[in-house]
Amino acid sequence: MVTAINREKQLKQWKREWKLDLVRKTNPDFLDLSNGF
Repeated sequence: MVTAINREKQLKQWKREWKLDLVRKTNPDFLDLSNGF
């Protein structure tokens, strides 16, 4: 859990374009990943 919190803090400092690039690399089709919950 601590790792996830630290990662979230790191991402909050990123610029919007960097965040979008990360999403495009990991989920290029912008699929809704919450369907399984």
